[in-house]
Order: sequence, then C-alpha cells, then structure tokens
Amino acid sequence: MSETTEAMTEAAEVSEATTETTAVAPKPVKLRRRRLSGEDRRNEILDAALEASKKSGRVDVPVLEVARAAGVSRNLIYHYFGSPAVLFKALIRRELARVNDLVAAVPEGSTPDETVRALIGTYIGLLEGYTLTLRNLATIENPKHPLARAVRSTQALLAERLVRARGCECTGAVRDAALGFLGFVVRFVREAGGRNVARDPEALDLCVRVFDDALARARSASPASSALRRADTPAPAGRNTRAGS
Repeated sequence: MSETTEAMTEAAEVSEATTETTAVAPKPVKLRRRRLSGEDRRNEILDAALEASKKSGRVDVPVLEVARAAGVSRNLIYHYFGSPAVLFKALIRRELARVNDLVAAVPEGSTPDETVRALIGTYIGLLEGYTLTLRNLATIENPKHPLARAVRSTQALLAERLVRARGCECTGAVRDAALGFLGFVVRFVREAGGRNVARDPEALDLCVRVFDDALARARSASPASSALRRADTPAPAGRNTRAGS
C-alpha cells in the first residue's frame, strides 16, 4: 500500500477511535500500526476475522468487529477486500487450503485400521477446531453455492484417502458412500454438543464401524460386485448354457 493510502487509513482510524468520546475526553493518541506488506496485512485481517467468527459462531461477522479484532479501520478492510462477502470467501478458502494440507499430512499407519482411525480422528478434530470452515459449510447442498466446490474438494480428498486405506478404488457407489459417511461425522460432532469426540476412543470406534459398514454395502451393491457374484454362482442343474449346447 502507498504511504498516502496508509496515512489516509490511519487518519480514518483516529476518527473511528474518537467517535464515542465526549467533549472533555483527553486528546486522542494517534494509532500506531506496524508496517506490513500487502500480503501480510491481508493475512492479519483474515486471522482477526477467523477469531471473530469463532467467538460469534457465525460466518458473516460484522466488518466493524473484524476491524476491532485486527486493530485497523473498516476503510482498510474495504481497501483490501472490497466487501464483507469477499473477505469471508477469502477466509474460508484459506482455511480450507490449510485443512487440505493437514489431511494430506496424515501419515500412513502400520495397518489399514490405524490409517482409517487417524484420518477420521483428524477430520473430527478439524470439525471441532475449524467450526467456521467445516462444521457450518460441510453440509452445503447447493452446487451453485460459491464455496461448494472448495468444500467438496476437501471432502473428496479425505474420502479418497479413507477408501484407499481399505484397498478400494474411490469411484461410483464407493465414493458416494465415503462422502455420505463424512456427512454422518459432521452430524455426529454437531450432536455431541461440545464433547471432545476426537479424543474419545469409543466415539472413534463407532465412526470406524459406520464407515466400514457403509463401504461394505456400497461394494456389495456396485455393478462390478454383482457381476462377480453372478459369475461365481453355479448354473442350476439341468440347465444348458450356450457354451455347452
């Protein structure tokens, strides 16, 4: 940002800081703000927006609250983001990118069970810690929602890792079952009412069983599995096939 713009926003901050003062109030002290690059300033504002959203439990936190949390003026926020909608879209996309990195960083366990448990535990922990980005957004059903693609990308990454940990291809009914399971986890965490599910072994065991049951049903219902079952089924006695006629 240019020095002229910085000076203008600092002047605006002083104006905002003295709006509610009385005539006998002491002379306002000019706010001092660290000089940051444009990218660092954007991230500082996004960090403040994340904290404000966590406290309120809402995505659409008023810009004034974000400005107070960041220690900057509303004018500065509008300078960088243009509108509240752009601000929160930028925040959610950044946090989803962080979630993707965390999911991708979950190491492979020594057994498939350990890998599945680690992935599910990570997802639950993210749901509990990243309320803004996942618990509220993971249930977006409208494909035209501006954040639907980003949320679906995060879910698809986790679904693929879960399915492959069980030695399956993440396609068709199997993929749908894995995505449906992630929806179950979202509801499960929400209904837990603040209980730390990620550290509850019994809760993790339940989630693993639900996932394995959903995966088994999807595999048994897939066309390929049905074809294999038909091929393995002996022909009834007395019935000639074309090959033997």
